[in-house]
Formats: sequence, structure tokens, C-alpha cells
Amino acid sequence: MIGRLNHVAIAVPDLQAAVAQYRDTLGAEVGTPQDEPDHGVTVVFITLPNTKVELLYPLGADSPIRGFLDKNPAGGIHHMC
Repeated sequence: MIGRLNHVAIAVPDLQAAVAQYRDTLGAEVGTPQDEPDHGVTVVFITLPNTKVELLYPLGADSPIRGFLDKNPAGGIHHMC
């Protein structure tokens, strides 16, 4: 059985532009950027009325998100949890 969706993670090439889009266009609650060096990513959680969006931005040259963005320069859905 599939349970409740916790969040959708989206890799973004410009973290500040993505934050502004969710905040200014959708009026979403935007969390503080958090560096996760063990995972090579900076994350920002966006809270919407019925779910969360996790913005993923590469942290460091070896970031797996950098590889994702190399293949998808505009960004896109990375995973759902």
C-alpha cells in the first residue's frame, strides 16, 4: 500500500530564483537553506497546504545533484518520498 506523500524533491540550477518563485508566486512558506555536506546538497523545504517541496541545489564539485543538472540543465523532479 502506498502511504501519504511527504515531499517532492526538485533539483534546481538557481536556488534563490526557485525560492523566490515559490514564495512570491504561490505564497508558500520557505524554510532556511540547509547545507548537507555528506550528501553534497543544499536543501530548502517549501511548505504548501497539502505537501512539501524540497529544493535541491548542488554543494561541491562532486555533488550528485550537479550530475543530475548536467543532464537536466533546467532542473526537474529528482525524487518523491
